[in-house]
Amino acid sequence: MELVAGGIAAGLFGYNRKNFMFDKTQSIVRTYFGQKMKIKRYELYREDIHDLTELTVSKMDAYLIINVLELLFCMMLFTEGMPKPGKTPVWLHWLFAANSGTAVLYLVFSVWLGMHASIAAHSFGVRMLTQFVRLPVPNTRQIYSAASRATDYEASSVTQMMRVPVLQQQLRTLNATMGDSAQSDQEDTTGHEDDFLPETSAQRATETGMLPHIQLYRQLQANWQAYDAYSRVCMAMGTNQLLHALSDYFLGVLLSETGTGSAAICSICVFSFMAFLIARLDLLVPRRTLMIVGVLQIAAPLLTMVCLWAHEFPNTH
Repeated sequence: MELVAGGIAAGLFGYNRKNFMFDKTQSIVRTYFGQKMKIKRYELYREDIHDLTELTVSKMDAYLIINVLELLFCMMLFTEGMPKPGKTPVWLHWLFAANSGTAVLYLVFSVWLGMHASIAAHSFGVRMLTQFVRLPVPNTRQIYSAASRATDYEASSVTQMMRVPVLQQQLRTLNATMGDSAQSDQEDTTGHEDDFLPETSAQRATETGMLPHIQLYRQLQANWQAYDAYSRVCMAMGTNQLLHALSDYFLGVLLSETGTGSAAICSICVFSFMAFLIARLDLLVPRRTLMIVGVLQIAAPLLTMVCLWAHEFPNTH
């Protein structure tokens, strides 16, 4: 009888020890997997910061290329495209110089504002990545705290060491509500249910804009957002003035030098339509205000053409 009792005790002890080691192994795997998932989540946060910063930097780079090309066009108009004296009236020279000079002024402002916005966005993005959104790499103490030893089982109580397997779980099942369906209460481990990963389901319910790193980025964005916006405004104004300068140039060449009025009318219609199209794309205004902008865009070169025609008309007879 003593041998039977000893064999049963040895079997329970060995079974519970294996169960203890299995549970501890699963705990270690779960802890390390949680640390990896936390690092992956912060990698996504860092990618968010990088993408948001790159949005401003790449946009400012595109603005700089366009502004430099338009400045080159203005310099070519000042050097190669100046109206010839004696063939065009002096007031047309002044009008051409005013439009070209204003275009250069706006484009230089756009270049400077764009450079400042790009540098500020990149600098604050690097600051966030290096100071606020660091990868939560576990240290040595955290790694060793998740580990367990086989001697920890010896610190367990005698009740745990001699626990009869299956019996306690079956008693708990019998004490549960008998009317509940086993299939409806079965835990879903397939990952299709939203509550399978509570942290993931909670993350879905939270709006992305409320995440701490997004909120911090919005606060820092105030350091360059105005420069970004006014860089686009100055680029639009510079392009508009450049188109008016081109209208003056073509009027001087086609109407004063060659006397082709139909070609001059076509040229000012093309440039006025381009200026109106840029205003239509950049401005969010009511239709009535947009129509006024279109009338003003065509009125300036049209009035210039009428004055130039009146100036040239006495000289043709």
